[in-house]
Amino acid sequence: MLIGAPLLFGATDRFFQAILLGLFALGLYLAPPVLWARGSRVWIAGLALLGLLLVKEFAPAFFFGATDWRTTLRESFGLKLPWTHHPEPVRAVEALLAGGMALLWFLWMRTLACRYEGALRMVWILILAGGIVGAVSLYFGHSETSSIYGMREVPGYKGFGPFPNRNHTACFLAMTMVAGAGAMMHALRRRRLFASVLAGVL
Repeated sequence: MLIGAPLLFGATDRFFQAILLGLFALGLYLAPPVLWARGSRVWIAGLALLGLLLVKEFAPAFFFGATDWRTTLRESFGLKLPWTHHPEPVRAVEALLAGGMALLWFLWMRTLACRYEGALRMVWILILAGGIVGAVSLYFGHSETSSIYGMREVPGYKGFGPFPNRNHTACFLAMTMVAGAGAMMHALRRRRLFASVLAGVL
C-alpha cells in the first residue's frame, strides 16, 4: 500500500481508494491491531469525544443559534443549507470515516512495529517505497502539462511526481529519506556494508 497509494495519483480517486481499503481490510484481518488503551476512562473519553463530534456535525442547526456564517450564506449568497449544523453533511461523514481509518492505520502500524524485527522491516518497506516513487518521478520528470504521467488530468497540475500536489510528493520522499538515513546509520553501526549502501542509494 505504501508503494501503490503514491503511484496511483496519491489515491485521490474513489476507485483506487476502494482497492486500497480492501487491501487494508485484508491486512487487518490477517494481523489484527492490538488496542493499546487500558482502563475504562480512556474508552469513555473516546466515546464522549465521538459523541461530541456527531452532535457538532449532525445536530439540528437551531441548537447552535443564529450563527453569522449561516446567516451570511443564506442572505448574501442565497444558498440553501441543510437542517444539520454542518453545511455539507456528506463531507462530514467522509471526514469522520477518514479519521477512523487513520486511527485504525495507526494502531495497525503500532502493532506491526511493536517488535524490533517488525519495526526494521517496516522501515525498509518505507525506504523501498520511496526509492520506487522517486525513480518513477525522475523517469517522467517535471510535467509541462496538467496531467500526471500524461494520463491523469488534474486542473492546474504542473508539478513533479505522482501526487496531484507536488508538495505531497516532496513530503513523502522526505520521510523516506529520513528513514533511509536512519537505516544506513543502523547498518553501519552493525558493520553491514551492503545494507548501508542499499539504504543510501534508495
